[in-house]
Amino acid sequence: FMQEKEITAVFFDVGEVLCDGFSTWANHAISLKYSIPYSRVVEAEIKAWKKFGIGDTTEDEYFGEIYEDLGIKGDIKYAKRHAGIAVIEENVDIVRRLKMNGYQTGIISNHAKPWAERIMNFRDFQKFKYLGVFKNHFDYVVFSCDDNVKTRKPKEKIYSVAIEKAGVPPEQTIFFDDRRHNVEGFNRFGGKGNLYSHGKDNLEELLRLSGIRI
Repeated sequence: FMQEKEITAVFFDVGEVLCDGFSTWANHAISLKYSIPYSRVVEAEIKAWKKFGIGDTTEDEYFGEIYEDLGIKGDIKYAKRHAGIAVIEENVDIVRRLKMNGYQTGIISNHAKPWAERIMNFRDFQKFKYLGVFKNHFDYVVFSCDDNVKTRKPKEKIYSVAIEKAGVPPEQTIFFDDRRHNVEGFNRFGGKGNLYSHGKDNLEELLRLSGIRI
């Protein structure tokens, strides 16, 4: 029988896997300020995200489209102010350990240009070890808004670009995402996709179960 190839590259989604924030925080803020059901804000956000997530609209246009869909004259600066992030510390620490153990680490994420930039320049001055964490602890970073990608998970192209950067066969890669269809897309491409839900699953345990040294 064919021996399973050893995994050498570990990829992660960003939102709800490595950090919290952005659209979730902004959606809640809009919902509270304008007394609109959160589910209705999410509905408007999903529509606006289609263009924003591949870099075809600005952040101002994105929130403008959400407000227009909701039928309100909303404060765009207010929404932008709430589109911040906080790292999920235990998971980011795991990435550091993976690198120490010789694994390639990467990001595959559906994100818009201004938010991708904020992720890569993330600094937490209260916790010094998280200064530049996304810039310093990942070998490969692929966002849906990148000019050479411009397509979102679970489309094959975004996985193809990421794995090409890693320079290894898909079967030597593993990917953690909080959405099943993204995991299934990675599996279809030949990698090993794993569903991870923050607050429910233990990332370190999932890695160990997949034969990763950590």
